[in-house]
Amino acid sequence: MQSDRINRSTRLFVGLFLLAGCANLLTRADNLLFGSVMFTVNFAIYIGLIIFWMQSVKERLLPTRARSYILAAAFLMLTYLLLRVYKYRIANTAVLIRYTSYVYYVPMMLIPALFLMTCICIRRGENAKGKEKLLLFPAAILSLIVLTNDLHRFVYIPKVPRAEFIVLSGTYAYGPGFYLLYVWMLAAILAGVALLFSATRKKSKQGLLQLLAIFMIWFGMALFTERVLSLPNLKRPYSTPEIHIFGMLAVFEVCIRLRLLPHNENYAGFFESMQIPALITDRAFTPVFTTAEPLKAGRDDLQRSLSDTVYPAEDIRLHGHAIRAGYIFWTTDERELRRMNDRLLDANETLDTENTLIKAENRQREELAHMDFQNRIYRQISEELYPTQKKIEELLSAMQPGTESYLRDMKLVCVLNAYVKRATNLMLLAAEADTVESRELLLALQESARYLTYYGIKAEAMGDTAQPIRADMLFPFYKTFEELIEKLLSDITYLTATFSEDGIRLALDLKALPSLPKTTLPVSAFLDDDLVYLTVSGGEGGAV
Repeated sequence: MQSDRINRSTRLFVGLFLLAGCANLLTRADNLLFGSVMFTVNFAIYIGLIIFWMQSVKERLLPTRARSYILAAAFLMLTYLLLRVYKYRIANTAVLIRYTSYVYYVPMMLIPALFLMTCICIRRGENAKGKEKLLLFPAAILSLIVLTNDLHRFVYIPKVPRAEFIVLSGTYAYGPGFYLLYVWMLAAILAGVALLFSATRKKSKQGLLQLLAIFMIWFGMALFTERVLSLPNLKRPYSTPEIHIFGMLAVFEVCIRLRLLPHNENYAGFFESMQIPALITDRAFTPVFTTAEPLKAGRDDLQRSLSDTVYPAEDIRLHGHAIRAGYIFWTTDERELRRMNDRLLDANETLDTENTLIKAENRQREELAHMDFQNRIYRQISEELYPTQKKIEELLSAMQPGTESYLRDMKLVCVLNAYVKRATNLMLLAAEADTVESRELLLALQESARYLTYYGIKAEAMGDTAQPIRADMLFPFYKTFEELIEKLLSDITYLTATFSEDGIRLALDLKALPSLPKTTLPVSAFLDDDLVYLTVSGGEGGAV
């Protein structure tokens, strides 16, 4: 089941990549409007593919340094594509075009460094000290050298006046810095390739062949594009930068599939190592994995175990839990626990001391109370966040890469994910203390503000981080803030959130008082100088 899903995703990814190449061929059509549409399709597919791949990496890999390096490299690839669009489609002055060409080199220097850092983590393992981060310093220094080329002309030596210099072929000569940049890129990539081959050779010869095939396809396409498709009257489906970007993504993908990186999908190996009866099913409760000792339970018992306590046999308890794309079931033998309880009763009767009985009972009550308290907190969190998680699932299910709403919905998913993450943290904090410093609420507001900026809203959050606040008010404040944001998301471009002892005050760029939704905490509003101010107060009990 899992391999079929991976194969479908791979075929879809490759199909869209080929479609982007076809669209690129049509961008040079005689009809200007048609050519612009094809350019937009080409660019949207590239962006969508990279974002989709980044999301899959976050799901498939454990949070390690290598995963952070891979995601950072993919983000820089997105930046590089955006810079190319800006230079060739938007920039309209020599200064903008020239400095965009200089800024190109920032991702060009950092991506090879991140590639080498990832390869070092793969070769040495995550337990090694993270000294590979030092590679960012030479990459940053080389980037700075390019950005300041107008001062020293160490990289490009213009043959035209600086006011007319746009880094156009024939208008400059290469300085020694140019060769230094490309030596760095080549050295970083070759070193990374050597480390990858070394790590893969120890793990799988078949994997080594797969990795070799990817590198041959990558560099073969780049060479063919530069040497053959660069001839006059020949159209190229892919530009060299795009080949390098998706070639490196393919290398990362092979490393992930060869399990060279700590992976997030090894339920089978987990239960095999525990040596207990276990069963993994899909959403229809069809078995996809079973341990050597089979789990004996009917379909009805499996379904009930997800929400209730089930004993398919005496002293054998059945547990169930949802996982991605299915469920996990396992049993625990409670016979020893029952025997221990019987021995405890016999000992209490023999000793005939009420004190021993009272201590045992109190201890059991405390454990049960603690377990009930934890279960109640987790159930409360699940119930509170279920509507938002359901909305995220619906958005992801309805997304179609390449559509107009895809990027907007993806940004909204990021905003909602930030809310779910921080709301969970605030509810857990509220369960552990009576009062908390306002720093925790401010951090949640700041994270939501950061993701709102990705949505296109200039947002920031500020306030006193040492102000004490009632713990039970943390989540209501944050939930009310989220309710207001979701209501006004499409109407604002600016937002400032300030927390004080009076509550949360929001400043929004609205010219009229909006229709406010029903919120968890009371909200007051007033208009002043083309800004709407909303104040979320703590109600009758206050926040402090």
